[in-house]
Amino acid sequence: MLVGILLILVTGFLWFLIGLILSNIARSRLNFAAVMGVAEFLIFLMAWGFLVDWPVLLNQPLPRLPELCGLFILGGVLSGFGFWIQQRAMRQGHHGVIWTMTQSAMIFPFLAGIFIFHEPFTVGKISGMGLVLLSFLLLGWNMSIQDRKDSKGMNWFVLALIAFVMIGISQSFTTVPSYWKNWADLAGLRPALFFTGYSLVFTSPMVYRRQWPTRLELKIALALTAVSLAGQYTFYLAIDRLEQVNMVSLAYPLAIGVCILIFLLYSAFFLKEKNSWIGWLGFSLVLTGLFILMI
Repeated sequence: MLVGILLILVTGFLWFLIGLILSNIARSRLNFAAVMGVAEFLIFLMAWGFLVDWPVLLNQPLPRLPELCGLFILGGVLSGFGFWIQQRAMRQGHHGVIWTMTQSAMIFPFLAGIFIFHEPFTVGKISGMGLVLLSFLLLGWNMSIQDRKDSKGMNWFVLALIAFVMIGISQSFTTVPSYWKNWADLAGLRPALFFTGYSLVFTSPMVYRRQWPTRLELKIALALTAVSLAGQYTFYLAIDRLEQVNMVSLAYPLAIGVCILIFLLYSAFFLKEKNSWIGWLGFSLVLTGLFILMI
């Protein structure tokens, strides 16, 4: 169990590094499509090259393959657009708030499980999701006060909400096959299909517009690729360890909580983003809600 928890903490840190890279792209006004186009195309190639069981894919019929392709490719497309909108929000507003909101999209699969797939209704789940949503009201209130002082608009907060919804719906799509009876991903297609849709969002405009990355953007893309793959690797290693002690449910909320917490410290002490007690209360509610969902 200890090794599994340590791996989840490492995963949370690696996911923070992804947020750090995206934040720096926004602050430096780099070509987001070029960076993401290269990074996601490389991840797409690696997913199809190393994660797919090709002998199974080519030599036996796979159950519900059209539905699987539709759900995961569409999920990847929605997630890609969600992160593109997040980047637009980061160019205008508070990075700590934006990252917290988009990472909290994990509550959507919980909502889908309860209201669509009729999972058991528990006070803990509803309380955790309620605290996360309440935190958005506090964060929006805090930022509206702060932005009036700084003579800024709140367009970035609206964009962050849109990104939150799109990423959340995407995550819900990817959980649907888990509810199919007598079904298994025999060929390991889910990550490859997801990154197919995700990479299309960024690679297509890069190629169509011929917006090739500069040397600096290429280095950032390679760093983003390495961190993303490392985060996926440690996450699934952690799940394997936690599954042995029947504690898989804490993996995602704990990793997200660590990711958000480190990013909040980064935004406060490095980016010098201002927060009132209302804002810090909002952040506290997010972390508390994730903790409740974890236990």
